[in-house]
Formats: sequence, C-alpha cells, structure tokens
Amino acid sequence: NSTSLGAFNDRFEYVYCQYLRSEIVEFFSHVLPVIDQDVNLGSVGSRFNELYLTNTTLGANIVPNITNTVDLGTNTQRFKDAYLSGNLAASGVVTCASTIVSGVLTSGSFLCNGGATVLGSAVIAGDVTSNKAHC
Repeated sequence: NSTSLGAFNDRFEYVYCQYLRSEIVEFFSHVLPVIDQDVNLGSVGSRFNELYLTNTTLGANIVPNITNTVDLGTNTQRFKDAYLSGNLAASGVVTCASTIVSGVLTSGSFLCNGGATVLGSAVIAGDVTSNKAHC
C-alpha cells in the first residue's frame, strides 16, 4: 500500500515539509536546514541505525552517550591516520607500529613495535614495551 510522489523522469525540484516519515529515504544531494539554526538528524527516541559519511567536517565534539561503551573503528575496520593537536590520554594499552609524540603521552601501558619518540612528557602507569624508544 504505497503512493508515489513524482516519477523517475518526472521529479519534483523542491519538497518543503515540516515532518517526513518513510521507511526508505534516499538523498542524492544536500540535506540543508531552511535557515541557519541547529537542526537534529534523529532524536533520543528515534535514532538512525547506520550513517555512512564521506568527507565530513565536524564543528563539535564526538561524544559517546555513555562512557566506555563504544569504539572508534573496529579490529578490522580501522582509521588510517589520526592528526591530533592536543594531548592523547588512554586509560588502557596504547599499541602502535611507531609514534612521535611532541606533547604529553598518558597511558596505562604502552606497546610500540617500531620507533617511539617522545619530545614532551610520557606518563605510563603500567608497562612500556618498545623496540626503539627515544625519550
């Protein structure tokens, strides 16, 4: 029991609405607010299951809703590089192939299979394992 709004070769250019409910929504261009204001995508009670983004610029913090419950990446789906300008604090083990730290490295334990260069401070509460470490 469905109804079409437009057709494949007879599309609407603009659709303005206050609420849009659908099982499947496919956007091929921009989703923008009408005026410059805070706009939410989903809500506390109605969340998206998955969100795939490319070339995304954030203007706010990435914060989990509950501490120590979600990961950034997975064991098989990893981020390539992380560029950080502040400090890196980890309560668990920091594992890397090689690292250069010019600020403060704070960790429970530190394991580095390659070279580790710390130009600032290193505060490690547990074990430090490295093939080559320069502090």
